[in-house]
Amino acid sequence: LPPRQRAALLLCDVLGWGVAEAATLLGGSTASINSVLQRARATMAKSHRDDGSSTVSTPGPAQQELLKRYLNAWEELDIDKFVALLKE
Repeated sequence: LPPRQRAALLLCDVLGWGVAEAATLLGGSTASINSVLQRARATMAKSHRDDGSSTVSTPGPAQQELLKRYLNAWEELDIDKFVALLKE
């Protein structure tokens, strides 16, 4: 997913933030974040087949490092780090 879609999806669908909260953090209107979420969810739905398998490729070194940083921030309960990663 593009960064803005990924951030909105993580904030709203994973962390349970409201769309208005995500709009404030990411900069934009509630309508724009709803649109971003709709596109992100559609993209995610397309990447999974009916049999449960995924069409997503294996992450490269840069994606693995980013995931490591996300997980580290999550495990440390460091919201500032997590928000900084989402903004990045």
